[in-house]
Amino acid sequence: MGAYETELILLQEFFPNNNISLEPQVSASTNELSILFEVGESLTNLGRMAEALPAFERFNQLALDSNSQESVIKGCLSLAKLYTYLGKLSDAEKAANEALALARKTENVLEDRASLIYLGLVAYLRGELAIAGQVFQRAQTLEPETYEGKPFLYGIQGVIYADYLRRLGDDSNIRQARFVIEANLRVGHQELDDRSRLYRVLGDLDAAVELHENAAKNYAEAIKIVRGITHWPALTGILSARGRWMAQGVQDVEAARSDLEEALDYAVTGGYRLYKADIYVGLAWADYVDNNFSQAQRNATQAMILSEEMGYFWGHQEAVEVISRIEHKVKK
Repeated sequence: MGAYETELILLQEFFPNNNISLEPQVSASTNELSILFEVGESLTNLGRMAEALPAFERFNQLALDSNSQESVIKGCLSLAKLYTYLGKLSDAEKAANEALALARKTENVLEDRASLIYLGLVAYLRGELAIAGQVFQRAQTLEPETYEGKPFLYGIQGVIYADYLRRLGDDSNIRQARFVIEANLRVGHQELDDRSRLYRVLGDLDAAVELHENAAKNYAEAIKIVRGITHWPALTGILSARGRWMAQGVQDVEAARSDLEEALDYAVTGGYRLYKADIYVGLAWADYVDNNFSQAQRNATQAMILSEEMGYFWGHQEAVEVISRIEHKVKK
């Protein structure tokens, strides 16, 4: 049993008949807020999105009723994260903007930065790179961590920023992405799910420059960490990334399908539509390498449709790339 499963079991003891849809039996609203928030986080981490969403909505309503502005900000940021997993980018943007407005009203610098990170993430996922870059730069000026005298974003914020830099693709931004990740790993003290993602990004960076041995080691470390805590969102994303690299980078179709099919099970069960689009792209590459062009076309088309529905630029672009490769191959 993983840490989040254990945590949820313990939290359920505060509810009548262990039913988390009921009101927790505690004496103060602050205690109720804390319990509802942790329930929402645990459900999110376990891939139970259909239950996590109402838990956070209840948390936000209680925070508003209690006039706990700090809690409202936390709830909005959790919803921004949740909506991103679900591929509801407009809802994620709205929640992040609500958090940002309240963070600035209360002069909460840390939550101001966190809100900007999610706004940058939404812009980057939509392919609005100039906007994303401006937002990330603003975030980085707000009480950043430093390493070797240079500022860097920490934890999940660093992961998001490094992913954006990696997507830009030029040497300077790739170097900056690697600096952000390596600074995080040297400083340490991250949550384990964040640490697993840091190694995943290192794997992605190595894969992009065909350092396949290094990529394999970093992906393996990411998987090792995340399997120890049963964090479904992180595990799904890491399996998707490694499976895609296995297919496209080293052309190990069997290993690629193993990772991608496991990831797809989690994405379907958890409702991670953003990951689902990425996984279909990975499966399309595996089929393409295996010369199964009709199945590659189906998977790429599925990724393209999903990406169009979500406004997910990268999923659409990568699906189109696979389809173009298939058409070129078939014409030969």
